[in-house]
Amino acid sequence: MILRNQNDIMKEWPKNCDTPLVSIRCLAYNHENFISQALDGFLMQKTNFPFEIIVHDDASTDNTASIIRMYEMKYPKIVKPIYEKENQYSKKNGSLARIVNAVCKGKYIAYCEGDDFWIDSEKLKKQVEVLENDDSCSLVHTDFITVDENSNEIFNPYRAFFDRDAKKEKGLVYLFNRNYIMTLSVVVRRTLWLNPIYINCPEASLDYAIFFSAAFNGNIRYLSTSTCAYRMNSASITHTQGPKLYKGLYKIYQYFAELFFVEKIKKVPILDYMKILFYAEANFIRRLDFKWVLRILRYNKIGFVVLPLSMVRGAWLRFLGHYNALKIKIKFFLVDVLRIYDENVSDDE
Repeated sequence: MILRNQNDIMKEWPKNCDTPLVSIRCLAYNHENFISQALDGFLMQKTNFPFEIIVHDDASTDNTASIIRMYEMKYPKIVKPIYEKENQYSKKNGSLARIVNAVCKGKYIAYCEGDDFWIDSEKLKKQVEVLENDDSCSLVHTDFITVDENSNEIFNPYRAFFDRDAKKEKGLVYLFNRNYIMTLSVVVRRTLWLNPIYINCPEASLDYAIFFSAAFNGNIRYLSTSTCAYRMNSASITHTQGPKLYKGLYKIYQYFAELFFVEKIKKVPILDYMKILFYAEANFIRRLDFKWVLRILRYNKIGFVVLPLSMVRGAWLRFLGHYNALKIKIKFFLVDVLRIYDENVSDDE
């Protein structure tokens, strides 16, 4: 990729404009093999509005910070890094999000982790156009591709869920089913960060919280163009912090279930309401969290109508969870057996 210089990137921007319309929020940790590709994807954006790149290096132990510094020197008006001396993510107190969010000045926030990247030079332009023309829209996300650690496109087993849920543009309904929005594709209004619904959310630093907040405060729009590449990376937080991460996501789910079913702060059409009841009951049954099932039914008697179907779905989802976990364990066991076999063969030779 041939990158433009800073003047070329800014030539269509309004003159003497000190405030960016979009802040690109990029979190990086030990991403020396990927961070250049991420930054290149940001810098190739063709816009007639100013944007800034807030890239946060969380005390990486590799060369990530050095690479970011090279971009900072070449694009000082656009690339605005934060270099940590102490890892913030490991503190588990929300400090990382607070530090990064405090310096983002844009009206809109675009998300992308340091190991993912954008592939469409008009990604920001397309999404900002939607937000500028529709005040009821709080979040815009797009289609995506999945790549491996070498940036080769690969099959994503969760792709079918995304295709089904995203295209219906029923954000709140399908967020109660599962988190189907890909963070690297998202642009949101920064005002969501100031909304009490988001501020009071437990685990608000997780992206699921901002997606739910967007659905509670407006509409979610989906663009079918693939604008970004999600990397299946064995060192990513999703893979290394799985159980802790899923526990945080469940707290977010419970928080928004409370707002919707008990406090009833969001009104939706009756058919959407029934779907949300169905999905929520099934998800709580899947986790054997019958206290929450009873809580929903206590405040929503109509929930008894869909309860039989919810029980079937919940049981099926629980079975699939155990089945898929067993498949993964068998796969890793076979990999270990083959590795030991290969080592023994090599020793014999």
